[in-house]
Amino acid sequence: MKLKYQKYIDSVLGGWIGKSIGGTVGIQFEGHKKWIEIDSDKMFPAEIPANDDLVLQVLWLKVLEEKGPALTSEDLADAWLELCWYTCNEYGIFLKNRRLGLIPPVTGSYDNHFWESGMGCPIRSEIWGYVFPGAPDIAASYAEKDGLLDHTGQSVGAEKMFAAMASMAFMVSDTRQLAEMFLHYLPAGTVIERLTRETFRCYDNGLSLREARERLLVLGGHPEACDSQINVPFTFLGLLYGENDLQKTLLAALSCGYDTDCTMATAGALIGQILGASRIPEELKEPIGDKLVMDIQYQRKENTLTSLARDTARVGVLLAKQCNTGVEIDDAAELTLPPDSWKIPETELTIEYDKLPATGPGQPVKVIVKVRGEVSPGTSLKINAPKGWSVMPESISVKPHIRDIPVILCPGGDLRQLPQRNIFTVTLAGTEKIKKSFGIAGAALWKFLGVYFDTKEPVLPENIENNSRTVMNRPY
Repeated sequence: MKLKYQKYIDSVLGGWIGKSIGGTVGIQFEGHKKWIEIDSDKMFPAEIPANDDLVLQVLWLKVLEEKGPALTSEDLADAWLELCWYTCNEYGIFLKNRRLGLIPPVTGSYDNHFWESGMGCPIRSEIWGYVFPGAPDIAASYAEKDGLLDHTGQSVGAEKMFAAMASMAFMVSDTRQLAEMFLHYLPAGTVIERLTRETFRCYDNGLSLREARERLLVLGGHPEACDSQINVPFTFLGLLYGENDLQKTLLAALSCGYDTDCTMATAGALIGQILGASRIPEELKEPIGDKLVMDIQYQRKENTLTSLARDTARVGVLLAKQCNTGVEIDDAAELTLPPDSWKIPETELTIEYDKLPATGPGQPVKVIVKVRGEVSPGTSLKINAPKGWSVMPESISVKPHIRDIPVILCPGGDLRQLPQRNIFTVTLAGTEKIKKSFGIAGAALWKFLGVYFDTKEPVLPENIENNSRTVMNRPY
């Protein structure tokens, strides 16, 4: 397949603009579960806020520029831990798990039962489609490396689906066709898959947008306003009933309520990409301008949407050549070669938890140390443990035919209490040394108090976000 560079960068910029417009309008209503209708001339707030939907993808572009096709989930995890403070919902669970030394995908599954199907990763999908134009399966595979940081199956599947759609939207402009091409990424039989398919049935059967919304809520409503199981279907309601009109799409997604900044930003990004920046109406572009609003430690040299699109396209051109995606991007400027850090290592060392990544005093836990790729003769593997822990085996000579090494870790019986953070280091020593650290969490006892409702102040449905705070000095 061939893609003209001018179309490519216009589409990428259109996507980032659509993402910004949707997030800017939607963030004003985030968490409201009611039906929402506003006048189109009152869509935009006085000030353009930062939005995690876009900001995290800007951070991912930084990691892509540094790592290219060699990028791993741990590269993304380390960048987040170092440069992004976001702590709400599943983001906070990820940060805690990563600080404990846990490794993806466990960072997204351990102690994350309520937030594992949140919208935090489906909203980070566009970057993977934009840097792998016309290569949807590759885009989805990198989206999976991202989604596993803080989510499990349903949300990860949604991110893979949206990434594949963004990848093919450079060639296919029909949103319905794009959805049907990649719905298979949603885990079969799950709530998110059933409700997403129901959105198309509702539209095909002539239901109004409001009737379709109510049907989805009856079939599978969720108490959490930011859960993907209901918000991904709402995103598709916006796309279907918006009929490729950007403003109509945004207002349709907004009407459904719930995680409005996410549903609107994702739908807006797809329509913006299909239209391209040159065809987005000026009355929608003008309020947000070209400024990229960042609120994390990482800041780009140029915080503009135009430079973001330029640098995204640059990485996409390099990856198309580096990964042999089968897509030629014509008329792209000659680019400098990528750095050596883009080379995929010949030898890879990974850790896999056998069950839970946690244990208590005197209770053994098992991990699998996996070695892949080239291993020179005489290569040895050694594990260093925290004080008071035993490791079996502590060291082993790695044979060419033995690449999955089970290791038993056990805190000594004299350890009455374990710290939450217990870090181990694995060293693979052959021609060169490869080191990898991982953590085992100390199991904790939990005591639940509540639920507490503040009966002294009414909880208004239209203002639920601001009336659900616990006041610490009030006797409940």
